[in-house]
Amino acid sequence: MSNKANIQSFDALEQFALHLKKSREQINQAAGEMRNEITRRQKTIHEVLPQQVNKQILHWQEVIKKTQQSSGRRPSSEAKDIIQRAKDKLADLDKKKQVLQKWNKKLPALLDPHKGQITKFRSYTDLEILRASESLMQKLKTLDDYTQIKAKKQL
Repeated sequence: MSNKANIQSFDALEQFALHLKKSREQINQAAGEMRNEITRRQKTIHEVLPQQVNKQILHWQEVIKKTQQSSGRRPSSEAKDIIQRAKDKLADLDKKKQVLQKWNKKLPALLDPHKGQITKFRSYTDLEILRASESLMQKLKTLDDYTQIKAKKQL
């Protein structure tokens, strides 16, 4: 066993403690980004897409209404084509609306467990890495104090 302290090893431990802190910040940031992405996707399926579909439904209903009003009792073949296209679009939009409703029901069961896991992981790493880093810094201070005492005794 050596009687001299290797100062480089202290520096390496101190650098490791700093890297732990940096890793903790990166993990927290990544976990936050994952939670934000899940929330964004939920909002898209719960709010944004249904609003878009409803807006399109209203548009095509208005197209049918205006076409029927402008063509009178005897619609032209062009008016009939427009009305048929609008009805096809409405049928397609109705299917999309049903799919969105199914996803609205399924989504919480699919995503909530993952949101919980992300939260637990983030809390665990946040706390444990902080503890490890602080413990390492405290041990480094103790070792540094110890080497200072040894050096003073040798003088």
